[in-house]
Amino acid sequence: MSMYTPQKVYRLLAPLLPPGAPTCVNLPRFSEEKHWPGLAAQIAALFEAYAPGSPALQTMQSWPEEVWNPEHAALGAQYGVQWLRLADLHHLAEGEDPLICVVLVGDQLLVGATLSTTKRHIAREDGEDENAYLVLLMALMNHYRSLRALRWVEDVTRAARDDFGWSSIKRKCKDRGIRIVLAGRSYDLHDQGDELALKALGIPATQDDDKRRKALTGKRLLKYMSGGAAIAEDQMPHGWRFARDDHGRARWEGMRGYIPEGEFATAAALQDLYRRVAAGETWTRIADQLIDWEAKGNITRRAHASIGRTYADVDGDPQARYGAAKGVFVRGNGRPKVAPTEAAIADYEGGGDPAVLFSPEIRLFLGKVELVRTGRYFRRLTNDIRGRNVVLHGLAATYQDEDDEFGWFDVLSEPWAWPVDPVSGEPLARFGISDETCRKVGARLLRELRQPPAESGGRVHHSRLVRRVLQNFNLWTVKPGKPGAQYDDEPTEYGIEARQNNSGKDNFVVLFRRYSVGGKPNGDRRGLSWLGPKERKPEHIAATGSLDDLTGSVAAALDDALTALAGSTELATFDGTAPAGEDLHRRRVSLESQLGRLTEEAAALRRDADNQRLMAGRKVDAGDLEGADRYDQLATRKTAEAVAKDQDHERVRQELAALEDALRAATRSREAEVDVSVGAWLVAGLRRAVYTGGRGSAVLGKLADKTFTHWTFRADDEDLHWGCVAELPLRDGGKLRLPLASCIRNVRTRPGKGLASADVVARYVLDEGRDIKEVATILAATRRTLIVKILMPWLVANRVKARGAKSSLLDHPLPAVRRIVYAAVTGTDNGVAARWPEAVSNLVVSTYTDPDLPWGDAAVPDDVRPVMRLAATLDQPGPREHGLLVSEVSLLLGVSEDEVRSWVVPVPPSSGGFKRPQYLQYVPGSNKQRVELIPCPHRRCGGRASHVVMLAEVARSGFGVLCPACRRAPRKDDTWAWIAFPPVYLGTWSRTEKVAFRQAPVTVAVPAPVPYAIDPADAA
Repeated sequence: MSMYTPQKVYRLLAPLLPPGAPTCVNLPRFSEEKHWPGLAAQIAALFEAYAPGSPALQTMQSWPEEVWNPEHAALGAQYGVQWLRLADLHHLAEGEDPLICVVLVGDQLLVGATLSTTKRHIAREDGEDENAYLVLLMALMNHYRSLRALRWVEDVTRAARDDFGWSSIKRKCKDRGIRIVLAGRSYDLHDQGDELALKALGIPATQDDDKRRKALTGKRLLKYMSGGAAIAEDQMPHGWRFARDDHGRARWEGMRGYIPEGEFATAAALQDLYRRVAAGETWTRIADQLIDWEAKGNITRRAHASIGRTYADVDGDPQARYGAAKGVFVRGNGRPKVAPTEAAIADYEGGGDPAVLFSPEIRLFLGKVELVRTGRYFRRLTNDIRGRNVVLHGLAATYQDEDDEFGWFDVLSEPWAWPVDPVSGEPLARFGISDETCRKVGARLLRELRQPPAESGGRVHHSRLVRRVLQNFNLWTVKPGKPGAQYDDEPTEYGIEARQNNSGKDNFVVLFRRYSVGGKPNGDRRGLSWLGPKERKPEHIAATGSLDDLTGSVAAALDDALTALAGSTELATFDGTAPAGEDLHRRRVSLESQLGRLTEEAAALRRDADNQRLMAGRKVDAGDLEGADRYDQLATRKTAEAVAKDQDHERVRQELAALEDALRAATRSREAEVDVSVGAWLVAGLRRAVYTGGRGSAVLGKLADKTFTHWTFRADDEDLHWGCVAELPLRDGGKLRLPLASCIRNVRTRPGKGLASADVVARYVLDEGRDIKEVATILAATRRTLIVKILMPWLVANRVKARGAKSSLLDHPLPAVRRIVYAAVTGTDNGVAARWPEAVSNLVVSTYTDPDLPWGDAAVPDDVRPVMRLAATLDQPGPREHGLLVSEVSLLLGVSEDEVRSWVVPVPPSSGGFKRPQYLQYVPGSNKQRVELIPCPHRRCGGRASHVVMLAEVARSGFGVLCPACRRAPRKDDTWAWIAFPPVYLGTWSRTEKVAFRQAPVTVAVPAPVPYAIDPADAA
């Protein structure tokens, strides 16, 4: 299924456009995103120009102005106004804020946008980036085939500001016969005069954009260079503010704009904080001092994106405290990619010039500290002027690489004014902080860059080459009333934290918290280190799991899922997601994430509103009514924003419901080939990792990170249930999503140092088909202990009583057999029996639950490799027709003639032994001197029983061979005629060494037998 309609409209956009057949689309536009007063003014101008002759526009003109503001989306919806986001326009567009309103009345479509016509909103890897407004116009013309006019209230600059965009609009209008209306005049592209006029109108519009960009960028650059602030006051580094005039108003000086100056009231706080950082105190301790200085009124939090937040808000959150303290000294936009050398840091600390010692990225990192030290601010201005070799005010732009068309300007400002001591009237250079202290602070920050980042979240205690294979665990939520919910009044949020015992064993803990405490003001989720104010971690641990246990369990579940999917020899038909459906799936994940984010943001806004009202009350108590009004206005605004978030939540929920339908259409039943090499490699790697404590190579770990997603865990007494989704690549480019689930031990509930319960061990070995050695490694026990003290007693208690049945079942080479028996004796359904023929499943269960089963101490108690090679030889052209002499077979195999004859007529068992099955028959008429393969007696087969399988369930037929053509035993019996074993029974297994089953596996896979070279003439 394509992501686009036959009309080449994004499939998620098409249903959002109003149904109908408009003849004219009216296009008011304001360039600044989310500037709703500007858009409302453009819409009012359009009505003033065109409404007098249009009843439909007159109807829209009568509506309240608030309908053109997404904060009143519910009101707009009453009039049919629909809001669109960038993500609705194109599959590569990103942006969740409503920027475009669409409404249809009669034949008049109004599309109002707060979008630039020059910004490249849509990043493409296969070509030039695209402008979202141009994409929107093209989609409208493609979707509405009835359109006959595009109408703007002003000149061509409302439509486009570059040659490509304007040319594209004109070409589409000419091809579709659509007229362009600008400032009241209509232009027909099929009229040569009108076409030339539009071409002439486009020239100054596109040139105007280049001039406008140079003017705007140049002004900002000049402010940077001349020492102007050029940013909001609450974005300025601590200690600085806008200079004030005699009336306390921020002072504006022509081209410099607002002028920065030092704020004397912050000097004492900065002196103390810089001294502590230089002395090496912890960032946590520095955060404590920061909160104290804030309480004294000497410093305030600069939080441009979260007005009203204080440093006291981070008290109790270790990560937030660290970020708040360090944010006083460095910018919060990340670490430089390359740290400076220790020699360069030492030179800087000793008095060296940072412009000589460090790269621009390091100088930006040190910008705040160097501003305090020198009074000059090193900043970077993004260049908005497309093209190479741009020079403004004598400063050349820097470009990232040869493909960069914009670049940036690095600027060292003119000096900013120091704070003035109100007593002496003298400037307080560096806020009273010594040059040496500033350099020590900078050196400490730079040395911290050289330290490798601390690893957490499942990554602890390991090198970069060897790591925890499973560590990329996500957060998940559980709604009230569902299993695992810890709270009745809101969702519970869960996550995983890595642990390591003193012994070195890797574990993990399942942590939980209230969903509401995990949000940040910017919409992100906090890590699990924050559980809420004054909450203790031990009270929030739901379970503890062993990493090697989980690794082995995931390997078993993935192996079983791959087996169920494709069988052993056949390509399966299954439900897989087509490549076209991948984008729909990503969109669904995005929408689900948005729902949670919008809920959290609405709650955060309401909390902020409550805080603002609290501050307003304090201002009233202090007699500051003007301040109280400001806080009250902020509270009103926050409440309105919360209501808008609620409306967005409902819109996203509706879109998600529609998307589910589209996803079901994109997901189809098809025959596709899974790249099983990825799954098989993962299974093998995970099983190896069990023996190294759940650790493996970084390559294996990265593949596991990519493959296993959507993790969940749920504790149930001593069990810890887990689930995830394994995403495996399809060879046609899509992905197959396999849901995996199983259960491991919750070691938090384990009494003392005792082993796991018998039920848990039985589930691991029998139900999950895990190797006994692997389980013994996980439980730190011996193979003999598990078998003798746990598994054997459990089997006896669950209907598997015969000695031979117990040993052969535990030693069985096919895990599916153990799983079928486990399900039968426990009354559970693991789905394996349903994948096998019912007759075979019933035979397996009846065999191993037979209390009198006569069998040996292993699944294959004999070394049957000689019989296998003989059967392969007898299946060759000559011997197949005439058989071989018993004496010749004896010489070929190096065994006695009596042993060869026992393969035809089994010897009665001695005391304590068991009767072996039959493998061959005598050639009729040879006086028992020649042996041959047993012909398959079943109708419509015609094969021969040449495949040796000495397993108890096969031997119940009296034979130890199967016909490879029909996979049935050669017993002339109506019952056995209906028992066709699965293809996995065509494997080759044998006993190879005289080893006790309790010490090591007895039955092992062996290579396929190689037949002896027998001349057909000799065989005759």
